[in-house]
Amino acid sequence: MVIYMKPEIKFESPNIKRVAFFQCIGGSKPIATVWHNIDEWLTRINLDFKTRRFAGFDDPHPAWMSPPHGYIAFMLLNDDEGDNHYYEGVFIYEFDSSGLYVSVQVPIENMNIAWDTLNEFKKDSAYTFDTESGRQYFEEHIFAGDKFNQHPTYFKLWMPVKEK
Repeated sequence: MVIYMKPEIKFESPNIKRVAFFQCIGGSKPIATVWHNIDEWLTRINLDFKTRRFAGFDDPHPAWMSPPHGYIAFMLLNDDEGDNHYYEGVFIYEFDSSGLYVSVQVPIENMNIAWDTLNEFKKDSAYTFDTESGRQYFEEHIFAGDKFNQHPTYFKLWMPVKEK
């Protein structure tokens, strides 16, 4: 029997600013569509995904807004990459990830445990989620294998928080 320990919650910044931005709203599989498009793009431009960070989020989040649901995903850019609007043919978007965040990282197959852990944290701590302020939560997909293939090894959830 495998005993899974509760993941650790950390206070840290996701440090997400400039990104190469992909989006799919509606359809039957928006999450798979977005990651497939990133995979094809990485192959086309011959970019080593192992040196990069990738994240995404539901748009809108099914628990917070009504359909149609979609997904946004992106690759973080270095400050010197791209011009003001595009990197390798993909639109650049800028996020403000300043302020207080909590994170939790789990193996991808335990993604629901990450959400459950943060919801429990919100209930039992002196903090609550701070998505109304316009700060975005992020689902970081960490690829540890030799092929990007849209299947991350780890899932790291970043949630903006504020004191209750």
